[in-house]
Amino acid sequence: MDVKSTDMLNLTREEIAQLELSFTKISPTLAWTLVLTFLGTLIFVPTIQLLSELQHTGDGGVISSVPHSDGFLSTLPDSADVFLESQDNVLDKITASNAVLLKQIHEFENGLEDESWLARQILSPTQLLLTRWGGVGNEMAYVGREGWLFYRPGLDYLTAPGFLEPARLARRAAAGNEYAAPTQPDPRLAILDFQKQLAQRGIRLILMPTPVKPMLEAENFSTRYTNHDRLLQNVSYQKFRQELEEQGVLVFDPGSALLSRKIRTGQPQYLETDTHWTPDAMEFVAGQLKAFMEQYIEFEPCPVTGYQERLCEINNFGDIAVMMQLPENQTLYSRQAVTIHQVLQSDGDFWKSNPTSDVLLLGDSFTNIYSLNGMHWGESAGLAEQLSYKMQRPVDRIAQNDAGAYATRKTLALDLARGKDRLAGKRVVIWQFAIRELAVGDWKRIPLKQPASKPLKEKNEFPPSLPSNDWLAEGKVAETAGVPKPGSVPYRDAVTSIHLANVISENGTPVNREVVIYTWGMRENQLTDAARFQSGQQVKFKLKPWNEVQEQYGRFTRLELDDPDFKLIDLPAYWAEEVPIR
Repeated sequence: MDVKSTDMLNLTREEIAQLELSFTKISPTLAWTLVLTFLGTLIFVPTIQLLSELQHTGDGGVISSVPHSDGFLSTLPDSADVFLESQDNVLDKITASNAVLLKQIHEFENGLEDESWLARQILSPTQLLLTRWGGVGNEMAYVGREGWLFYRPGLDYLTAPGFLEPARLARRAAAGNEYAAPTQPDPRLAILDFQKQLAQRGIRLILMPTPVKPMLEAENFSTRYTNHDRLLQNVSYQKFRQELEEQGVLVFDPGSALLSRKIRTGQPQYLETDTHWTPDAMEFVAGQLKAFMEQYIEFEPCPVTGYQERLCEINNFGDIAVMMQLPENQTLYSRQAVTIHQVLQSDGDFWKSNPTSDVLLLGDSFTNIYSLNGMHWGESAGLAEQLSYKMQRPVDRIAQNDAGAYATRKTLALDLARGKDRLAGKRVVIWQFAIRELAVGDWKRIPLKQPASKPLKEKNEFPPSLPSNDWLAEGKVAETAGVPKPGSVPYRDAVTSIHLANVISENGTPVNREVVIYTWGMRENQLTDAARFQSGQQVKFKLKPWNEVQEQYGRFTRLELDDPDFKLIDLPAYWAEEVPIR
């Protein structure tokens, strides 16, 4: 080895790189080409975005469903208002106003990322190429074998460390940021607290953690699991279940029974491109749940219900296929056909939830599928309907897509606080949620206030100065609950909630009230105008009392206002039927 080679060996990587650059020659033509390409890219993208914004600007102002810099800049005074109106010390005031500003920046960036002109033009074609030639999904959808798709959180539940490991609980508890509070990660605390509150009213709790798709269909994700004959599970689950049962919680886990059924029949228990179970698997679980309840709960005889069933054929794209955001004319994935059994009442109408029943089912999308028409898998054939049919007795239902760790408990708490006692006469509450929530859910403790002594409000009984029927109202947005990022959840539609202040009626008369309104924040994976509302913005809505439409709209994914002290519970609630009028 010569001296020159020895010197090279003694050089660092940075020194070697500098030497190599000194011998690299770039022609002026190539240099200018690279520079101009770079500058052109920097200029082209924002210019096209600006032109797109201008195109969506009308006489009445900016259409808020398109991210717009003016819309963002108009919200900056909100941060200053927080600083000026706060009674805290200077440091806390700066922290609070900074949190508001960071949240607004985050929301604007997310909107720009999701709905910019460039994203709309290239996302679907690029995803199609990646999936067709590379077998690649996206950040929430994984491509399986032979046309199967899987939802990432379900796989994460199985592959992540135990959800009860102290280090993991500590990380999740500290995972908040400047504008979002951390979650309460330990499911045991929330479940035992809920059980205690129900026991005070003489009600038993049945916990129903529902298995997710990869637990039973792993062979459709990897050949490693071909002919596997055991139920895949997170390593903390057995400890979790044992501790709860030792505390007297009844745990109905249908996972093993579904696996036995799959081995016996040779048929999949879950849909190919959807997160949920097949109609046959769901009906089987309803029968198993009925037997479990009869083993532990003593029911009083009930009048003959006359429930009956009828067949209905449904075909639909699965929710994970929709999350892939492929072009509409794609041929990689096709609709799946299923047969559902719709439950009818004795008069032939669709089955209805019965608030006077002694059984209350709290459920998420595993309860809603085949029941909520907005999920596109049919209606009147879901878990509550099938359980009611098999028991031949009425069932009360509170169901909401997503956030099974707390969403239905919060709805129950809101109903109780507003004088609607959903626990009256109940013997048992079944709490169904997707098992992945144990690892990712927010298991906040939610107090169930005792109903007020006043009688349950009738449909048209509202506080003085508020109309009791449909009315047009205008007010100032005090706070919004936000919306999920399109494609980040396996649901196409979402309802958001808005705290509306300084409400005036159609004729301009102040009613001196604040209200909470619910309206569409996302439809068919597209954000609505309401998704862009900012604090201080004046909006106009046609309102309908929420209790008249809660069963119709309340089961969709719904984002509630952050209300840790339950200060907003007593405000009248309305559904905003129409897109706001500027």
